Amino acid sequence: MPTIGFIGLGNMGLGLCLSLATSNTGMKVIGYDLGYSADMINTVTSGGIEIEWVLPSEMAQKADVLFTSLPGPREVEQVMTVLLPLMKGIWVDMTTTSKTAALKMYRLASDNNVQMVEAPVTGGSDGAWAGAGNFGCRGGKAVLLLGGPAHLMENHPIVGKALRSMGEVQRCGDKVGDGTAMKLITNGCEYVHAAVIGEALAVARESGLSVKLTLQALARSSGGSYCASHDGQAVRVKDFDPSFPTVLAVKDLKCMDDLAKTASVGTPVMRAARKQYDEALIKYGPDSPWLSLIRMSMSKTSMGEPKEEKAENLPGIDFDSLWKEKFGSLPKRRIVARL
Repeated sequence: MPTIGFIGLGNMGLGLCLSLATSNTGMKVIGYDLGYSADMINTVTSGGIEIEWVLPSEMAQKADVLFTSLPGPREVEQVMTVLLPLMKGIWVDMTTTSKTAALKMYRLASDNNVQMVEAPVTGGSDGAWAGAGNFGCRGGKAVLLLGGPAHLMENHPIVGKALRSMGEVQRCGDKVGDGTAMKLITNGCEYVHAAVIGEALAVARESGLSVKLTLQALARSSGGSYCASHDGQAVRVKDFDPSFPTVLAVKDLKCMDDLAKTASVGTPVMRAARKQYDEALIKYGPDSPWLSLIRMSMSKTSMGEPKEEKAENLPGIDFDSLWKEKFGSLPKRRIVARL
């Protein structure tokens, strides 16, 4: 029976790991996250989810395939610099990182005779928890952006089956770095859409239009986007999507800026969005929901903070809400890694 290791069971990682563990693929799944208490581990395993918790060093030695889903490049380097010398299998990194960092880790993996590929994930935390082929509670759908040779990914008997159990697969290129570059490009577009939606809602409110109806119209119009239809719900419910903090959005935009510079391409619109995210980071703090940018745009108008409309009642997509929906009780302790 193949053994799959999974390190990083946070907002995205736990959902993906649960999909893998419940997919009847005939694989043994072992997992680890720094912030899990004994109560949290017991809750997962007693819920019928067959995930065995082991230390990362033991996992590296046991796993035929090791998946990582971590906050950013610094955490990936910290973890894998220690684990790569112990590994015998394939490493699949699902982290949103920089292309420079991805290539650095690829070289380090090669030096340790470990085959590395990448599959960063898009589609939101609700998509990650929904499982392959399903839509999440707010319409998210997990899509894995593959970077690496097909024989080590979708065509590999173990890796391919594991990837398809977690979400829809999208080939981005044959080299490590291609999946990361595609994820940064798609995220850059998403953040620009969010900035534009914030400006549009500010104008709409000052013009006497409803935020809810404006978002509905945007989602159904030629000006619509995934951000308007999926993430617009977080504006209507006024939680501004706490599943993803502003500090990580700023990290992604910096990585996208670095990618553009390496390609010698100017990205003035994305850089303008990055400045707005930097401002939102200062105004609301690093742990604020990433769509606080939209809240900030509306707060700058004469109407101030968006308080005139009652928040809608929609399923939560933060870690605690997703956990409670799955297991029925909230986790007692979890440490979130800081960048």
